[in-house]
Amino acid sequence: MAYVSYVAFKAPFLDEVKANFQALACKPYLLIAAQATKRIAPHIEVVKQLTDLITVNSVKTMIDSKTAIDTESNLKWDVFENICQTIGIDSSPWSQDRPFINELFENRCKIAHGELFEPDNKYASEAVKFVLKAIDLFKTTIENAALNDAYLR
Repeated sequence: MAYVSYVAFKAPFLDEVKANFQALACKPYLLIAAQATKRIAPHIEVVKQLTDLITVNSVKTMIDSKTAIDTESNLKWDVFENICQTIGIDSSPWSQDRPFINELFENRCKIAHGELFEPDNKYASEAVKFVLKAIDLFKTTIENAALNDAYLR
């Protein structure tokens, strides 16, 4: 969320940002248009956002950074990958860990639903090391994206 807020704070225009931020900005219009199968007005509004107003509208006024990222209350691989796509971060550095990420998610669900899960010390240590390393890499990747204006086209 902080990175999306940062991009919004920088207030670039829609035509200056990459497609993922353009999609975030237009998402409310797209959702309305998707449900309006018989009415053209919502579809026209999407087209206006993407054509007529692309050099006028600032991302700041169009993106709600509080709702831009949906963790779906769980962080399995496909949710993590979607978060990366949302903010324009390459998920490939974590792709080899996909099975382990999903395993951690499944174990978390077992615990949350009252199942007894007692990992051995080796697994617990491996899980903690992985999570700390992954969080640090993700943080560094986002910091670099902000420093390098990676949100811009």
